[in-house]
Amino acid sequence: MQRKYPRYEVQAIAKRPRDPQPSSSNVKNLSLGGICIECSEVQEIGSHIEIGISFPALGGNVSVLCEVIWANRREPKEMGLRFVSLDETSKNLLNQHLEIVYDLAHKPEYIV
Repeated sequence: MQRKYPRYEVQAIAKRPRDPQPSSSNVKNLSLGGICIECSEVQEIGSHIEIGISFPALGGNVSVLCEVIWANRREPKEMGLRFVSLDETSKNLLNQHLEIVYDLAHKPEYIV
């Protein structure tokens, strides 16, 4: 099955603000359709969670409702999340960040 959106490795941090003890999760990869995060606790497949994604390089934050599509309960614990609700402002910020990542990944190397 081909993905609708390409995934990119990014420098970002995800948090679940509604957790009783919110903790940061490393973002493994990101697309306009979803995100893969490392986490200390995984949720049930099919459950909905809200996450906040911060982009230190852009100084921006996005809050988005996600559905858990898959979960790895062994170390490193990870979840694959599909974005369920993404407003235009958040989508534009995500797109801006992914364009920067894409440009850096496809930058021609110079031979000296």
